[in-house]
Amino acid sequence: MTVGELEETCILAGGDPFSPRDKVTPGVLSAALQGSGTGDHGSDKTTATIAGRRLAFARWIASPTNPLTARVLVNRIWLGHFGQGLAGNPNNFGSTGKKPTHPELLDWLATEFVARGWSVKAMHRLVMSSETYRRASRHPDPKSLVELDPHRMSYAAFAPRRLEAEELRDAILRVTGELNLTVGGI
Repeated sequence: MTVGELEETCILAGGDPFSPRDKVTPGVLSAALQGSGTGDHGSDKTTATIAGRRLAFARWIASPTNPLTARVLVNRIWLGHFGQGLAGNPNNFGSTGKKPTHPELLDWLATEFVARGWSVKAMHRLVMSSETYRRASRHPDPKSLVELDPHRMSYAAFAPRRLEAEELRDAILRVTGELNLTVGGI
C-alpha cells in the first residue's frame, strides 16, 4: 500500500476501542527494547509514511545490532537440547521474565549466531560439540552436587530428558537396523 490515509493509532483507555487517548507513532514497542536488556539497538523508529513500515520493522528485528532476536532463537535452541533454556521463560524476555541463569553465555551464543550467518544448523553443531552437552548424566559426587546446585542450574551434569516422538522413532529404527540414512529416505 503506497497511497491513502495513514490511520491514527491511539492508546485506548482500559482497552476500550471507543475511548482513545494519546496518539502514538509507529515504532518498536518500548517493552521490546527494554526486554533486550541493553537499550537501543538498531533503529527503533519505523517510517511515518504508509509505505515501508513493515519492512523497517522487519529490518529492526533481523538487525545484527539488535540482540533480542538472536538471544530468543539461541535460547530456544538451548532449550531443545537441554530441556531448559538459559533464560527462564523462552516466551518472555521482558522485564517480567526470569533473568538468564548464564547471561554471558547467552550473549556469546547470540553473537556467534549472528557471526555464523544466523545459521540454526551451525548453532546446533556448536551446542552439541560443547563440553556441557557431552557431559555425563551422573556427577562423580552427586551428594555435593545436590547441596551446591539443588535446582540443577549449573549444568555440572547433563540432565537426562525424554526423547521426542521423532527421536524415539529414529532410535528404534537405528537399533533394528531399519533406519534409512539417505537424504529423503523413509
